Amino acid sequence: PEAMFAAACVSVRAGYFDDPEEVPGLAHMLEHAVHLGSDSYPDPTEYKAFLSQHGGGSNASTSMVHTAFHLTVHHARLAPALDRMAAMFAAP
Repeated sequence: PEAMFAAACVSVRAGYFDDPEEVPGLAHMLEHAVHLGSDSYPDPTEYKAFLSQHGGGSNASTSMVHTAFHLTVHHARLAPALDRMAAMFAAP
């Protein structure tokens, strides 16, 4: 049987231990800034709206040494969801 939902995670090996002393909180700020649109999808609300329209959602977290970006979406919409997620990192 097919799974109803698909999930993906991108983990970046940078966390709040990597913040410069003069800019505490930089990693956490970037965690949120990544979701503000990309060259391919410039509308900052498009990513979460797309996932929501297809039964999914997203979240992110910043730890000491990693920042992780997660998504879930209906399995039939995984490819376009991954395209949107990749665009956030390839051309923010």
